[in-house]
Amino acid sequence: MGKLLKKDDLNRFLYKLKQRGELIAPTKENSISFQTIKDIKRIYLEEIPNFSAKKYFLPSK
Repeated sequence: MGKLLKKDDLNRFLYKLKQRGELIAPTKENSISFQTIKDIKRIYLEEIPNFSAKKYFLPSK
């Protein structure tokens, strides 16, 4: 069975991920979309993003 990450530990987990490489997460500016994160405080997890993260995992040629 999987493990759940406690909400209090989320920022610490995201910070560690960011230290290991590029962190891509949803942000809310004009709309909710995935972007490369420089500051984990910009991550927005309150709604489902309007756009897919596909371009980060399957870039066009």
